[in-house]
Amino acid sequence: MLGTRDGRLAEQLATETEFHVIALVTAESDADAMRRRLLVPTAPASQVSIVVGELQDVAFPSYLADLIIAEDWVATGLNAATDFHPDAEYVLTLYEKLKPYGGVACLAVDSSRDNEIQMWLRAAGHTEAQLERRGERLLLRRAGPLPGAVDYTNDWNAADARVRAPLGLLWFDDTLSHFKRAPQPSIVGGVMISQDKDWQGKTEQMGNVNHFHRDGTGRFRLVDKTFMDVYTGRVMSRDEAETRLEGLPPTPNADFRPPYQYRPPYVEAHFKELQSRGEKPRAYPFLRQADKGQMTNPLTGVVEPRCYVKSYGCDGGVDYGHMITMRSATPAFYDKRIESGTINIAGPRSGCTNSVIPANGVLNMPYFYEGCTCSYPLPTGAALVSMPQTFEQWTAWGQGSSNPIVRIGVNLGAPGDRMTHAGTLFLDQPSVGGPSPDMQIETQPTTPRYFYHHSLFTQGGDGWPWVCASGAEGIESWRLAGLKAGTFTVRLYFVEPQHKTAGARVFDVVLQGQPVLTDFDIFVAAEGKMKCLVKEFTDVQIDGECNLSFITHKGQALLSGVELVSTGLPLDPLPSLHAQPSLHAQPSNAGK
Repeated sequence: MLGTRDGRLAEQLATETEFHVIALVTAESDADAMRRRLLVPTAPASQVSIVVGELQDVAFPSYLADLIIAEDWVATGLNAATDFHPDAEYVLTLYEKLKPYGGVACLAVDSSRDNEIQMWLRAAGHTEAQLERRGERLLLRRAGPLPGAVDYTNDWNAADARVRAPLGLLWFDDTLSHFKRAPQPSIVGGVMISQDKDWQGKTEQMGNVNHFHRDGTGRFRLVDKTFMDVYTGRVMSRDEAETRLEGLPPTPNADFRPPYQYRPPYVEAHFKELQSRGEKPRAYPFLRQADKGQMTNPLTGVVEPRCYVKSYGCDGGVDYGHMITMRSATPAFYDKRIESGTINIAGPRSGCTNSVIPANGVLNMPYFYEGCTCSYPLPTGAALVSMPQTFEQWTAWGQGSSNPIVRIGVNLGAPGDRMTHAGTLFLDQPSVGGPSPDMQIETQPTTPRYFYHHSLFTQGGDGWPWVCASGAEGIESWRLAGLKAGTFTVRLYFVEPQHKTAGARVFDVVLQGQPVLTDFDIFVAAEGKMKCLVKEFTDVQIDGECNLSFITHKGQALLSGVELVSTGLPLDPLPSLHAQPSLHAQPSNAGK
């Protein structure tokens, strides 16, 4: 609920429905009054959470709400009679919290705003949005699927356009668990439909003996269907699922045995085959297959077979169209659209049956762990959603050809590699996050003091926060060889991680023998500590090598990263960073 007046409606909804109600209030005093009232024995305290703040500042997860009610005309800022007139960002933020396939917002908004709100939604590509005027209220419905999202019907194909790296956590939960080699679920209309294998003989018991229902092929019977909301992880009843879907898949008879969906790991065998031919593999274990297609090497621009890093695991990897998913020790994915490298989801275990499936606008990762003796710290299911490029997510890109280089990023002190959407592959120096292409880099001193902070510690500025948040301190020179001769755009990334005053760190920067920064003070130029700063130089002539030198006047010179892009290749627009809300809202549950 947005702009709740006194919490009475929130209490009524919690009492008379099965909703869990989140009340968003703007004043802490109003929240305290609601909490005190909810502490009485007859109040529905366990179903009401209270959050203090403005909608734009509280980072509620996307697709959270079946129903949003804006109760107070003034507090919502949507009434034309108030001083505040919302912009498109406000309305789109609200809309993004609605669940696909029928989520509804009931807004206290003047009818004069209806056309404007509809225009904003259409301009943002939300063709599924439906508006309906009901007297003083505007009903805004998120009808149908997310634009670009697809269903998954067990055909090994799900080219979901919305599931794109980087990906961040939407939810995690262990309520619904599956046998490690259970059949893949169907994911349709925002509902995951799964049938676990009866691996413990649950369907029939005779006396005290469990009978494992399998035939000579080892195929188990299936237990009853289960249903889960892919946007929240909530387990649904069959009746609720039927209201969300046009029709449920038919239930097989008791004698049905599902076909194997297990795709065995053939990585090690392929590795040995290459060894027998005297070929050097990119990494071990790894995949290099013709059926994974070709790619343009981001460093050289040369078209070559697609290769990617894969560690151990029963699942050999599945190409769903835009994305390859696999078990690479932990669940992992590779975004083909940007040749992302292998990105691991640390902690959980995915299934021996491939259980990392892009569909309905999220990367679905149901809990496929039962029956496994492997030790994983997080036995849970989860769902991931696409995040802005500023989101920190590391990859292992793998070894490979890197000569001559037409485009590269070097991320000093970073914990892994990272690809941008425009095509710059940032490699960690030194290489610590998994196999990376070899780089001909020399520094003086040989081992400067490398540092790393998570990019959430950056406090603003311009540039990639996951480049600026690390670096090398005390650096005197930096040299990269193996570049293709020609002109480049050179971007130098900086951050001041330590000093809080001007004049504590002052140095010059010389690029290709020419002074480009004189009496350079990162704190002054970036206007503060831990702020991202990028200096860009165009049409820099490079004859195979890029050379940087640093002349220190006070303190120690520092460099976070270097990006070199041949003239004519596309450049990523650098983001302008601003204060970000916390990653997760902190609901206050009055029942505790």
